[in-house]
Amino acid sequence: MIRTSAIHEIILQKVGDRIIAQPNFSMTFVESSGALVEVPDCICTSKFAPNRTINIKITASGQIRKVRTCTIIKFNGEEVHL
Repeated sequence: MIRTSAIHEIILQKVGDRIIAQPNFSMTFVESSGALVEVPDCICTSKFAPNRTINIKITASGQIRKVRTCTIIKFNGEEVHL
């Protein structure tokens, strides 16, 4: 199980203010409509307000999505908890 607060550390590996790695990951999150969205391969392009939102780029389509980290229920195949 992964804690929500650990997601930022996993997806944006930084030295000081400089991002040094953007590993690909998979995730499942809940949309505001209640629908589950499964993203099999994406990268994080940025994050806002610590532990609040991230922007992801879906590798296959190039689509950018803003995701609230509290709506992520699965990350790299592991369940996420608050």
